[in-house]
Amino acid sequence: FATIEDFYGSAEITFFGNTYAKYKDLLVDDTLVKIRGRISITDDKPIPRIEVIGLYPWGLSDKEITDDPRKLCIRIENDKEMLEKVKELLSEYGDSHGAQVKIQYNNKLYTIDQKVRDMDTLKNRLIGIVGYNNVKVLD
Repeated sequence: FATIEDFYGSAEITFFGNTYAKYKDLLVDDTLVKIRGRISITDDKPIPRIEVIGLYPWGLSDKEITDDPRKLCIRIENDKEMLEKVKELLSEYGDSHGAQVKIQYNNKLYTIDQKVRDMDTLKNRLIGIVGYNNVKVLD
């Protein structure tokens, strides 16, 4: 756990798995960094919390920032209409630095050429289309 501050306030950041080990050298007092992660705001905590996915030196351009390392996996059984709904939804969340998408359709696995952002919101919307057991996010 760590706390970050800017001119407007502060936020708690959390690291899971090997994320801390990967980025710990960038965590220096009064150093500017860019954070990629999932934000969580709850009524019982006074400050927001960010689960860190990536941490980058401030000077990097967006083109130099690496992709989201997670993979979004979706399973669809022989339902072409559902497949089209999923593709349409994925296009709304396109991001060149997003996570890779894999779709299992009719027992064949396909890697989608497009990457996606805002994984938590997208996952919840996909669950509404294909069902809870058919959407997984892999770290």
